[in-house]
Amino acid sequence: MVLLPDPVVPRKATVSPALISKLIFLRMGFSFSLIAFFDGFGMDDRYPGYGKLVRRYSSMREEYIDEKEALMDTLNYIKDQVIDEIYDIITDTIIMNT
Repeated sequence: MVLLPDPVVPRKATVSPALISKLIFLRMGFSFSLIAFFDGFGMDDRYPGYGKLVRRYSSMREEYIDEKEALMDTLNYIKDQVIDEIYDIITDTIIMNT
């Protein structure tokens, strides 16, 4: 007697509920990871809520520096005028006394 191999009978592909739940959880995990990635990519601060505060602080600091420089320029201009006037007065009195 010769043993012949069993004929290969194609089986119907069945989808088990376990496979479906695995695919659902895989898809959910992938979706959540994408959402978290893009949410984190858009963050501009290390601590939530401080990005806006830092931008406001930087803006106000720049305004302060600009205003301070403008005032210093004005004060230096006035100082130079007063020094010129004092110099003129000193030279006039020296000339008058000689």
